[in-house]
Amino acid sequence: MDADLPMILAEATVAASAALLLVLALRRPVRAALGATAAYALWLCVPAALLAVSLPRGVDAPLALPVAWQIMPAVLVTTANAPQQALDWPAWLLAAWLAGALASAVLLAWQQQRFRRRLGRLQRRGDGLYQSVTAIAGLPAVSGVIRPRIVLPADFEQRYSSQEQAQVLQHERVHVRRGDLLANAVAALLRCVFWFNPLLHFALHRFRLDQDLDCDEGVVARNPRA
Repeated sequence: MDADLPMILAEATVAASAALLLVLALRRPVRAALGATAAYALWLCVPAALLAVSLPRGVDAPLALPVAWQIMPAVLVTTANAPQQALDWPAWLLAAWLAGALASAVLLAWQQQRFRRRLGRLQRRGDGLYQSVTAIAGLPAVSGVIRPRIVLPADFEQRYSSQEQAQVLQHERVHVRRGDLLANAVAALLRCVFWFNPLLHFALHRFRLDQDLDCDEGVVARNPRA
């Protein structure tokens, strides 16, 4: 399994990179022609590509080779094994990948914990939402995957008019209703697994942008005169 892991990661990286390049090339033309929802749906190509390469494959049937041809590879392997095995490179690659994945997970956990600390004390409102007593930066936002909750800034009522408040809340509720927090968790998992792929880190910001534009499009459609 250790020897197979580098090959599995290589195949998955190639498949994910090809899907990412396709999405990055098409997202703007698709958004201009079909809207933000269609552009955001393009990102499903990435997990679909990873699923395709992870499916089990059939076993190739052995060829009926002459006896001499069947013996020769065994002889060559026996003679070649004498001076080699100086470095177990699959084990080193596995250790490096695990170290990078663990470091990425720790970094994401630290960033999330720092964001929560910056929220300060939260008060539950009568409408079921939460509002920070002191924090205003990075809000409004939705926090949590299993139990998502909408967190409002301390100056929510002063910053927005009543009509703007309603539209902002619609935007955040679309995130919750559509399960965007789960999609972001999957994206974070892929970021940890493929920490060595710079194309993935480049694409993640575009993924979040398309996600927000899709929510905005839905809110605008419900409030055409706003």
